[in-house]
Amino acid sequence: MTAPLPGRPIRSNAPQKLEKFHVYILLVLGIAFIGAGVTALGFATASPGAVGLGAAAVVASGLIAVYFALAGVSPMAIESDPTDAPLYRASRPRF
Repeated sequence: MTAPLPGRPIRSNAPQKLEKFHVYILLVLGIAFIGAGVTALGFATASPGAVGLGAAAVVASGLIAVYFALAGVSPMAIESDPTDAPLYRASRPRF
């Protein structure tokens, strides 16, 4: 059996990125469902203002989703994590 490497284990950013993705999905779906509910109530009460407000919320959630999709692909969204350093750097103590 091999001995464990000295120093801290190197972490991956995958869980953090997945968490961000879940937050974005919940945000967009929450806004869309609230907008759909307001739109349905507006249709039920024959209120054009409520229908417009709900439709605007649905459109806004779509625009937010498009923004998140484009921002997630851009190279500017890549963040540097000091724990993703090469192995020889992880063996030195950090103070």
